[in-house]
Amino acid sequence: MIKQLFFDLDGTLLNSRGHVSPANQAAIQKTSCDISLVSARAPQEMLSTVRSLNLTGPQVAFNGGLVFIATKKGYRVLEKMALSQLSARVIMAAVMMYFPQVSLSYYDQFNWYVPHYNDIVRQEQARNGLVPRLKSPAAACAEPSFKPLKIMLTIPDAMLVAPLQSLLAGLNLPDIAVQQSGHAYGYDFIEITHRNAQKAHGVQFILRQKKLSASAAAAFGDGQNDLPMLESVGLPIVMENATPVVQAQAAFVTKSNDDDGVAHALFTHPALKEVS
Repeated sequence: MIKQLFFDLDGTLLNSRGHVSPANQAAIQKTSCDISLVSARAPQEMLSTVRSLNLTGPQVAFNGGLVFIATKKGYRVLEKMALSQLSARVIMAAVMMYFPQVSLSYYDQFNWYVPHYNDIVRQEQARNGLVPRLKSPAAACAEPSFKPLKIMLTIPDAMLVAPLQSLLAGLNLPDIAVQQSGHAYGYDFIEITHRNAQKAHGVQFILRQKKLSASAAAAFGDGQNDLPMLESVGLPIVMENATPVVQAQAAFVTKSNDDDGVAHALFTHPALKEVS
């Protein structure tokens, strides 16, 4: 029996406007399963959704770089894995030099940083409700206390994805994980975290904590960065809006994120109907 559900946010639980639909919210609140969100987002960006769904268990941010539980005043960290300052500095300097048209953001546990404001940053600010701090990567990485948890590259032209990935691979940094999180809001995204900070790590952390096997868990996703998570559960469910590569890993393909795909799976898949 399925006892634990894992949900990606953008492109999966959230629709293209960045909201949980009423149908998805009602379906989630009806299920008897424990629920964890597993996202590339920062915990501050996840809290409104966590609270709107009344989730009290562990949640996964930064693609597995941070596991937390929401509290009344914020959140409590259960585990985190940061990039080295050296790797972060090298990556951001290279991207800014060779791909100035790519919008760069970076995060520590408490803040979202940008080297400069642009339209992409303003759009992201409107979606997540956070205010970024304007700070050069070199200045941030010069501070001994700075612990970078994620670098996010927002790519306005899909033709830039492959050369950007080639640049990152050519840096030969063994301690990083480079993951493409898919296409959303009109952009492609590449996220860089600690090499062990992948969604599978967060999923496995929670399953160990709850003493559950992979067969007792289902996961919903749409992006390439969801593949490790989907491979870590007994029932991988993929959205119709995912690419064919991601859909190929699904035990069940549900409707798109704009067609209440989460609710559709919860109410129609035999293994989920019995817990919904």
